[in-house]
Amino acid sequence: MQDIRDRNRLVSEHISKLQKLKYQALCNGEIVEENIEEWKETLSISPWHPVMIVVPPTILEVWNRAFQDFSHFSVSMYSGKSPKRTDAIKSVFYGNADILLVPKSAFQSESNYRDLEKVKWKLVIIDEFHNFKNYKAKLSIHLRQLKELHQPLVIGMTGKHRLVLL
Repeated sequence: MQDIRDRNRLVSEHISKLQKLKYQALCNGEIVEENIEEWKETLSISPWHPVMIVVPPTILEVWNRAFQDFSHFSVSMYSGKSPKRTDAIKSVFYGNADILLVPKSAFQSESNYRDLEKVKWKLVIIDEFHNFKNYKAKLSIHLRQLKELHQPLVIGMTGKHRLVLL
């Protein structure tokens, strides 16, 4: 519980720092745009490394409900239209969420993968891992690229109670 309070305090400090920088820029007569990327880069990234769980789209909501009902983790879902997906990545990137649930179809998409690779993942869990066996498929290619980039622990779940560590 203390870790969650520490994380929330750190996120609040980041937001406060961002607001002060904007205020200073306005005082200096600079034009400030609300969503400017430069402001985001002034914040240091959360020290907590999140978990990404890649699941079939049909059970995304089941995973989300299970976390809500049986855990204390903060969960974001990378689904829906672009603004919603962007908010989910931001919440993980800045430490507001511990877990990002990603539908397999989004992990497969090149543009979505570019968003997902920006986060340093501690752990990647793949549900229905047998779908990743095709070495030439985008799913497998993206998973290998992610492993090379951030070296997260990857756990694949397939069949009845089988786990595959990669």
